[in-house]
Amino acid sequence: MYVDRLRIRQPGDAQFALGPHVDGGGIERWEDPEYRSCYTPIFEGRWEENDFFDATHRVHAHMSLYNAAGGCTAFRSWQGWLSLSTVNPGEGGLLVNPLLKFSTPYWLLRPFFTRNKTDGDWEIDTSSVWQGAVPGRGQEMNDSLHSELQLSTSMISIPTVHPGDMVFWHCDTIHAVDAVHRGQSDSSVFYIPATPLCQINVDYLVQQRDSFQRGIPPPDFPGGEGELRHVGRATPEDINTLEGRRAMGFEPFEIKSYMTPGEKEIVSKANTTLNL
Repeated sequence: MYVDRLRIRQPGDAQFALGPHVDGGGIERWEDPEYRSCYTPIFEGRWEENDFFDATHRVHAHMSLYNAAGGCTAFRSWQGWLSLSTVNPGEGGLLVNPLLKFSTPYWLLRPFFTRNKTDGDWEIDTSSVWQGAVPGRGQEMNDSLHSELQLSTSMISIPTVHPGDMVFWHCDTIHAVDAVHRGQSDSSVFYIPATPLCQINVDYLVQQRDSFQRGIPPPDFPGGEGELRHVGRATPEDINTLEGRRAMGFEPFEIKSYMTPGEKEIVSKANTTLNL
């Protein structure tokens, strides 16, 4: 389990306004060789062949090369949140660009092209400009730098959600939140991504487990003492189920007979890394 955030957004709020962006690093998608390999067909001009659900290289990718506060070092195959309230479109909720196969090649190749100032045609750009990719931050999009995405019309609000509804979106999906919460009640969610069992996630789980026991924020989040001095804060003893203790790194993962050799290997490595 990747312990993420809780968001409570009040009606009328316009401060928690996240524009179109993609998480999981920014410049890292081009800079890190393993991460870049996730998009080899795109960079080779075969963008139609890119398999966005092939995790071969993603499980080894370095998504945070600059140790930025709030940068994510774990592999979230699907980002997600659990709704705690009823939220209609326009009420402080999520917007996504559903055109994953078409939008991703565009913004990945965007740094290599610029418009000719004379006639507006596209031409090769070999400068060091990387539109919306700032070291230490996620990949950001806007109408000025990524005009062909037509973000003003291509970002779609998710349908109405109710308490208990779970929403997932692919880790390369452009997403945003409503600029203004125009509803009448709070828009609250737990951020709960899907984090498959792989070595980089197990390495993070070791650090997260230690942070939980000490009562401090986990490594991907802003520092400070967190709940270190809080009386009655949660402890490992408060996690009662086997599944919950396993997800938090306090019980070993189980090797089952139907698993593939690769699955058995990563489970064994995970238990060793967790010292279980």
